[in-house]
Amino acid sequence: MPGPVPEQLGLPIAIGPVGAISGFTVDAYDPAPIDEHAEVPEGFQLSCTRIAKTFSGDLAATSVTQVVMAVTQEGSAGCVAIELIVGSLQGR
Repeated sequence: MPGPVPEQLGLPIAIGPVGAISGFTVDAYDPAPIDEHAEVPEGFQLSCTRIAKTFSGDLAATSVTQVVMAVTQEGSAGCVAIELIVGSLQGR
């Protein structure tokens, strides 16, 4: 069953090409163990990292990201993240 379409959610629909150019700087990168009592297999690292960024250009904003990361001793890794961005895009 398909989910709601943008019109049903009250979201604007872009017509035609839309583009923006922006860069960012990383203001903070703060890794921390997820749980000191968690039983993590030997050779694995499990962490939660907070990343703060500042965007400049068409996107003038700041963001905070929470990332859960798992890294193996061989160097392979995986992550899940959510980022909150607050600012303006092309002056709006």
